[in-house]
Amino acid sequence: MQLRTGLDPPDARRALEAVLETLAERLPAGEVADLVARLPIELHVALKRGRIHSDPVSQRMSMDEFVRRVAARERVPVDEAAEHVRAVFVELIDVIGEEFFDVRSQLPPEYDRLLPGP
Repeated sequence: MQLRTGLDPPDARRALEAVLETLAERLPAGEVADLVARLPIELHVALKRGRIHSDPVSQRMSMDEFVRRVAARERVPVDEAAEHVRAVFVELIDVIGEEFFDVRSQLPPEYDRLLPGP
């Protein structure tokens, strides 16, 4: 992720965790469990923290609200957070492959703006 964002390692890690935590708030518990099973153990804390915030069900949120939450967690401007979300989504596609399509199916169409183009 560092290469895609130009962030130094601590900032890249903060961005990654902010996106994963917010994503875990937005996704159903089963989908988060699938991510936990596929991602490195050091990323599990952010996913589990997001589930705690959203239990017992996932939180509905617009794409704009999603990015605002990431920005607040990272303490960066919203436009910068949107770029970080895009970078993390690209990384997720690289790491979890087809499983990302299951993640994507849980998000409204407006989230397509945060996904890489064809």
